[in-house]
Amino acid sequence: LDWKYVTQPSTKACLLSGGKCSWPRGKMMSGSSGMEGMMYTRPHRSILDKWNETNPGWSFEDCLPYYKKSESNLNPDLVETDYHGFDGPMTVQNFPTIPSLCEAVLEAAEQMGYERGDLSGSEQRRVGVAQMMVYEGLRMSTSRAYIRPYLNIRDNLE
Repeated sequence: LDWKYVTQPSTKACLLSGGKCSWPRGKMMSGSSGMEGMMYTRPHRSILDKWNETNPGWSFEDCLPYYKKSESNLNPDLVETDYHGFDGPMTVQNFPTIPSLCEAVLEAAEQMGYERGDLSGSEQRRVGVAQMMVYEGLRMSTSRAYIRPYLNIRDNLE
């Protein structure tokens, strides 16, 4: 399921493996989303704004509507609603149970001065329980969200 790519040798990373890092990439219908850990993350605002300097149209403000359009967040009470979508094809939510150690880690981070909050909201330098791309106990890959619903409907999709 993995192309088993490795990076070019580096003197600054993966030093225990000769400077070459594993670079997992999925060779399946959903690509890498079919093998990743299901955690829902977005690039930090500053990364998108930096891309926009050489690729106009990739700023945070340009991309946010598409993130919202793709997302069906099932926890509106836990997120900043201006930064999330609620009727898109990709289900995003918290797992129904959280390990007990998680609360201790979050409290420790708060004691160190970090703020708790929505990790994909207005300020991404926070701590919190990451939301996942999962629905009814199953991984919500790009294939499951965008392709499978149309397999028996579209003539041009096999």
